[in-house]
Amino acid sequence: MKIFKICSVSLLFLFPEIGYAKMDSSEVDMKSEHRASSDSLAPLEKARKMSRIKGNRKIDITPIKERDGIASGIVVVYGHSLFPPYKVENVGEKVLINGIQVVPSLLVQRDSKPIEIPEEKKARYLKMIQFEKEISKIYYSQVSYKDRTTLQAEILAFAKKNTLVKDARWGKDMLVLDYKVGGGSMLNLKGTTPDKPWPSRKEETGKAIVEYISKGIKSGCILIDSNGGITPGCGRKDTVNEIMQNANLSKEEKINRLSKWGNFEVAMDIVDNYDHAEWKTNGEQK
Repeated sequence: MKIFKICSVSLLFLFPEIGYAKMDSSEVDMKSEHRASSDSLAPLEKARKMSRIKGNRKIDITPIKERDGIASGIVVVYGHSLFPPYKVENVGEKVLINGIQVVPSLLVQRDSKPIEIPEEKKARYLKMIQFEKEISKIYYSQVSYKDRTTLQAEILAFAKKNTLVKDARWGKDMLVLDYKVGGGSMLNLKGTTPDKPWPSRKEETGKAIVEYISKGIKSGCILIDSNGGITPGCGRKDTVNEIMQNANLSKEEKINRLSKWGNFEVAMDIVDNYDHAEWKTNGEQK
């Protein structure tokens, strides 16, 4: 099956060379094993440091059992393996697979701390917005019949009377406001009607992501991790089961081995959320 290729950032790690001094062969093996073990953790630590997810990645999901959709392929979401068929859809900028939100990442949203804005600052900001709306209304309600120079002078006088404003001046088709607190603002006032707001690109973005994910599934595999990454291509399901059910492996060793199956983000997700029932192979499902 053809693997869908993507560009990725490669991390290069340089291993120290072993010296040529004579020593017992068993000692060489022990030192080499110790060095390989310590070096193998370096990429994992770097991946943890770079990730936005700093705590536990455990998350419970309940996928919808779809009747129609993409009939085959491997789909891993937050370390959970979903069963086909797969329905990929978008609601605005949000993207869902079998009813599970995958974009934006639920883990990123869960771990994000809301920015606390003091009530005084929030009230002042709202007053600035209302003030600028009033200026815009004055300009566009009178510009079609009033002399422009006269109108600009009246607006300037109106702006300078506001208690929030430190200074105000006209540039070319632009009113520059310097507030006493909170910086400044520039109002683009030209023509006879306000500029139309930029069209929303959220729907288009969502559709593009749906197409990208669908293409990855049809190519054989798509991995969606807690950090927000979407990666087409992976190994076999039974490889994950073999690694996760190996009682002799530590958590770090399992992550390192699973990273070769997918990547470090996906590996950390799987270790925190592994459920063998979700990772049944076709033979076990029969």
